[in-house]
Amino acid sequence: MRTFFILWVGQLLSSIGSSLTSFAVGVWVYQKTGAVHDFALVSLSLVLPRLLALPLAGFLVDRWDRRKVMLLADTAAALCTIALFFTLTQGPLRLWLINALVALGSAMGGLHSVAYHTSYPLLVPKDQLGRVNGVVQGQYAVAQLVAPLLAGALLGLAGLEVIIAIDLCTFLFAASTLLAIRIPQPASRHEDKEPLWSQLTAGWRELRARPGLAGLLVVFACISFNLGVAEVLLTPLILSFSTPAALGGVMAAGGVGMLCGSLLMGTWGGPRARMRGMLCLFVVQGMMFFLGGFQPSLLLASAGVVGFSFVFPLILGCNNALWQLKTPLPVQGRVFALRDMIDSGTTPLGFLAAGPLADRLFEPLLRPGGGLASSVGAVIGVGPGRGVGFLFMLLGVSTLLAAALGFLHPRIRRVEQELPDVLQGEAGAPASQASESSGALPST
Repeated sequence: MRTFFILWVGQLLSSIGSSLTSFAVGVWVYQKTGAVHDFALVSLSLVLPRLLALPLAGFLVDRWDRRKVMLLADTAAALCTIALFFTLTQGPLRLWLINALVALGSAMGGLHSVAYHTSYPLLVPKDQLGRVNGVVQGQYAVAQLVAPLLAGALLGLAGLEVIIAIDLCTFLFAASTLLAIRIPQPASRHEDKEPLWSQLTAGWRELRARPGLAGLLVVFACISFNLGVAEVLLTPLILSFSTPAALGGVMAAGGVGMLCGSLLMGTWGGPRARMRGMLCLFVVQGMMFFLGGFQPSLLLASAGVVGFSFVFPLILGCNNALWQLKTPLPVQGRVFALRDMIDSGTTPLGFLAAGPLADRLFEPLLRPGGGLASSVGAVIGVGPGRGVGFLFMLLGVSTLLAAALGFLHPRIRRVEQELPDVLQGEAGAPASQASESSGALPST
């Protein structure tokens, strides 16, 4: 655990530094150009390259030393940050170069993420994985809560140069922690003689051999799509009946809720029956979606956001621990990369779908005289924002259906019983050579 916490402290500060730069660069570009399109391109450059880089990242992580992979990725990202600083502060504004550097840094972030999330299962006892995943979720919650506030203040008081300098300092600290520790490597499967395509697609084959995990991934993909829609529409929902200041308060409350959920997961470790616990928490999330959209009420919306944010780290902690316990160590990089690409890839689809669903379908239906004004509108009201509210309620129903799929599908519901653990009680120890080298399911 000592080695893990050394690693975690370095990654915590590095996450805050990277989040500072990501937030500040987008705001800085928008202030300089005044164009939403340019801001959107920067945001896309932060997300899309990371997803596209994940398959190759998983392959490299399974073949190389994870500590060296993180050092390489962090160094490349730091060089991108330095180049970005000179691009932003010297000479004319070159948006194509800014986006290229942001994209390269994003790809390096994907490589680092896979290496990081496959490292700590090798450092801690398997009965501590739930708590450790809660601590890791707390790292991201702190970064999401602190970075926008700090970056916004520093942009006005000290400028972009200070923010980038802070980011580079956090990189140096994180690199020093990586140099101070050793991360054990799992036994290799000796795939060198296999065709390159076979090695690259090993994660897909492992996932197909584990239909319970594949089904769980489908459930998570549905939830991630709903989350993408909700992230876009939360702002217009709140502003339809309240003020920007109130919106800021709701967002801050959501961040606090996520941090509290992470702290609970870090101290408790989550339910012993992780799958059942996750599915029950999905039901809670569905109810929070429904509650937030039911009436134009700041209290109900705040309760929905806080409740959803609170259970989210518990769900992610259980999910990560389950995958870490059930995925053979030599292919965890490729399996986790595939999982994250599919799971995270549905969130941008939610971003894209949110606007047309709200503006062209549900808002017109719940205007006075609209198609649903006399039925649904009689319960939840009509007027601006009520179509968005109804869409939130439908997201809740969709989340409940995804949870029902998990409860009703025997392979998903029984995945903990049907798949053997790949780790023994001590940190990083494989349960058996057979469990690492075979993708076959046990007979049931």
